[in-house]
Amino acid sequence: MLCPPALTGDRLTAVCAAWLLAFGWFFWIYGDRAEIHVMAAFWAALVLYLALRGYYDLDTPVTLSALASGQTYWVQFTAHASGQLSSTWKIPTAQSAQQLLYPGNPFNGLADPVSTGAKGGSIAKQATSNTANFSITTAPVQQAAGTYTVQFFNGSNSFGPTTGTITYTNDGASACPANPVTAHVLP
Repeated sequence: MLCPPALTGDRLTAVCAAWLLAFGWFFWIYGDRAEIHVMAAFWAALVLYLALRGYYDLDTPVTLSALASGQTYWVQFTAHASGQLSSTWKIPTAQSAQQLLYPGNPFNGLADPVSTGAKGGSIAKQATSNTANFSITTAPVQQAAGTYTVQFFNGSNSFGPTTGTITYTNDGASACPANPVTAHVLP
């Protein structure tokens, strides 16, 4: 199942595909004739496009419930192909909070939200005492396909529902999660 496309920023692939189309001999020789080759060139270009886009990043918005001081909201997701992982989060006012990314799920079996702080073993982390915008990433390191968990931790004053985003690599065969996500376990 194909998910909605997202720009991957792969300029080399885009340049190669454009070069093949612009300077390809068969496209220009057969493209001006009313023959079956025009349709063949179209299908070849479509197949090339779909093949080059086989893997791409999936941006998944996540709706988080209200968090009291000392509470964590966690979201588990499965990256179906290796790639960089990232997440963003915006809270209403600048205050003490943390956003962490873990391999596996250190919160397995716990409620959501839960009164707990950071766990050990995170692979990306932003912990600040006075900011409203959080952004974590594993770039430039690519992570293997597997299960990961993002933790959104409020270390100060309570606030209402907020929104975060999780970006990971999906393959063309795996189903896309519903948007925006309201559950804490994504397929």
